[in-house]
Amino acid sequence: MPMSPWDLWGEIMRGIRVRLLWVTAVVLGMAGITFGIGPAQAVTPMAKGNVLLSIGGGKFEEHTPAGVLVRTGDSTTATNENDGMCFDASGNLYATNGFSYGSVAKFDASGALVNKDFIKAADTGGGHPESCVVDTTGNVFVGLPDKSPTAIQKYSPAGVLLNTFPVTSGSRGSDWVDLAKDQCTVFYTGEGSSILRYNTCTQTQLAAFATGLPGPCYAHRLLADGSVLVACTANIVHLSSTGTVLNTFTKASLGFGGSGFLFAMNLDPDGVTFWTADYSVGKVVRANIADGAVVGGFNHSAGNGPFGGVAVVGELTQAITPTTTTTTTTAPKTTTTVAAPAAKAVTAAPAFTG
Repeated sequence: MPMSPWDLWGEIMRGIRVRLLWVTAVVLGMAGITFGIGPAQAVTPMAKGNVLLSIGGGKFEEHTPAGVLVRTGDSTTATNENDGMCFDASGNLYATNGFSYGSVAKFDASGALVNKDFIKAADTGGGHPESCVVDTTGNVFVGLPDKSPTAIQKYSPAGVLLNTFPVTSGSRGSDWVDLAKDQCTVFYTGEGSSILRYNTCTQTQLAAFATGLPGPCYAHRLLADGSVLVACTANIVHLSSTGTVLNTFTKASLGFGGSGFLFAMNLDPDGVTFWTADYSVGKVVRANIADGAVVGGFNHSAGNGPFGGVAVVGELTQAITPTTTTTTTTAPKTTTTVAAPAAKAVTAAPAFTG
């Protein structure tokens, strides 16, 4: 049946409208505008030297060293307590959500959530992941305070469980972990008075690194000279490469008060200072490794924690950022110097009153 003039006119107008819509879309697209999406927004990476705090509820905060809040990251797990965090070589952040959720979340270098279940609760087997460390190839080692039997787990860069290593338990599992530069030896605490070791390459339990510490002991970090800093409730203890006590920095000497305890701790990228936070009094302190002198820090605006973890963007770990920084001592409990290329000891910050 032949098309009527009115039908023909309608077809012509529909064609014109389609062409106009197409041209409009092209022009807007060239201008960086898309329907319902909008132009790509610039993202700011987390800045080197900034301090990350696990604040509970599955969230972390990024602060400048002076305490200015930069951003808040949210794993969306709403876990009651989130604890240790770690970075890979690309700056991606991994954050544990151990106790009421059980996963390890992954964030990109700008703090944007990538996957709240990067390591799944089902894979940790109720172990409640509390700490992590990443090796040079991107594998993630996880400490588990409540897994039975006690174990440390290793996951691939894609979050796939590679191995579950049976280890000697501390007072509470494997809790906090760090990895030596040999990429094999995991140092771990179990909320007791010892730092234990396990070789993941030979799958062998090693002799304890240190015993008789003023526990319970939690977060710890290996330094380039093989010495270790560890947070032990009322003290930060500095141990030599053979496990001998070099220095003990008390809560009082670090300016903490209240009824909380030293739980979280990490190294600044300057190689000469460390950061620690009391679990419950809302205070974060930066101090010299050499003598424990407080050189900075801030009080958290929200007051009490829980502050289950402290990370520092660009933090030094022997697992992925071995350095030539050394800490030299002349005798046990007598620290003399801390040397770092192009780095000087930080002087006290008068603006921080504690």
